[in-house]
Amino acid sequence: MKYKTELHCHSSPVSRCASSGPVKVVEEYLAAGYTTIVLTNHLSTATFDIVSGSRKDKIAYYMDGYTKLKTAAAGRINILLGCEINLTTSSNDYLVYGITERFLLDNPDILSLNIQKLSALCRREGLPIYQAHPFRRNMTIVKPSLIDGIEVDNGNIRHNSSNPIALAWADRFTLQKITGSDYHDPGDLTVCGIETEKPIATNDELLAVLKSGSYEILHSGLE
Repeated sequence: MKYKTELHCHSSPVSRCASSGPVKVVEEYLAAGYTTIVLTNHLSTATFDIVSGSRKDKIAYYMDGYTKLKTAAAGRINILLGCEINLTTSSNDYLVYGITERFLLDNPDILSLNIQKLSALCRREGLPIYQAHPFRRNMTIVKPSLIDGIEVDNGNIRHNSSNPIALAWADRFTLQKITGSDYHDPGDLTVCGIETEKPIATNDELLAVLKSGSYEILHSGLE
């Protein structure tokens, strides 16, 4: 038996572009046979601009999306915390895994970093960083040495992510390959992510699997 883990999922209201709330997210992923969802809500100025109060209040709002998804899961599916970071210094998006509330609180200037500084921060903290949908319109390719890998198959049905080009790029520069459904709305699930021999129940387990490369990628079939 193989176990499926989603690596790119958004939920409402934290990701303002998403319409699926926690209950709907859990319902769809359980129906598709997933055992783990990594919630990667947008970590961006767009997310925080609507939240009044201190930095701590903004992070509490961000974390609330994760807490509510875990509550909706009720132990039926593993929920892990990740993020999709949109830096103010570029239009690129980066998926970072293994983050914690403490990490977000300790790095209040994270959105204003450039990719070189974000990469250095993630490496210091032992957090893998991947460029999401690197060949989608308005994205800019970065030096392979600054990231651990790229999303070679993005399953968002509303975008042309040029997935075949991303796959060829990863092969050319020996970048680690991941895929993600980029789920936002009901019916979005395109069955991406990774398959493993054992279920992934914690961020430590996820990081170990990503580091070792002991997984198979799932493909949406979208270009």
